[in-house]
Amino acid sequence: MMKNSIFPSFIANLSKGRRCIHLQANCPFFLEELDRAYRKSHYRIPGKYDFRIGGPAYGVRGVMITAWNPHSQPLSPWKNQHRQHQLLRNLHTAGYPCSRAYCGMDDWWEESVLVHDMSMSEAYPIARRWAQYAFVYLDGRRVWLVYMH
Repeated sequence: MMKNSIFPSFIANLSKGRRCIHLQANCPFFLEELDRAYRKSHYRIPGKYDFRIGGPAYGVRGVMITAWNPHSQPLSPWKNQHRQHQLLRNLHTAGYPCSRAYCGMDDWWEESVLVHDMSMSEAYPIARRWAQYAFVYLDGRRVWLVYMH
């Protein structure tokens, strides 16, 4: 996380399928909208799955993550594609098996990647490196939205 960032850290508590975000002081109001967008979005593996937060994972285990739009600040398509290529190269070099994925809704879609069998703890440093507020975790039974903290 950047020093003196205007973006606070926050934690999602998962309890009985419900999520509660605890925010630090001086939090930007867009976080509620961002959470709403994450939950309305589709997380797709082309030709195979269309996951939703809180929905079934159909036996799939792993993490869906992207390098697009760090700190939810839109970048040009070229910059986003370049970042995503770097992420994929890093995952491949580290030996993680991956599948192409997409996330979004309506007219907003981003490239993503499903990293098979990646644990939640392995995903944190990767999401942090690519300046993501959250990632999607699939435990084989359910699809979870995991916030960075």
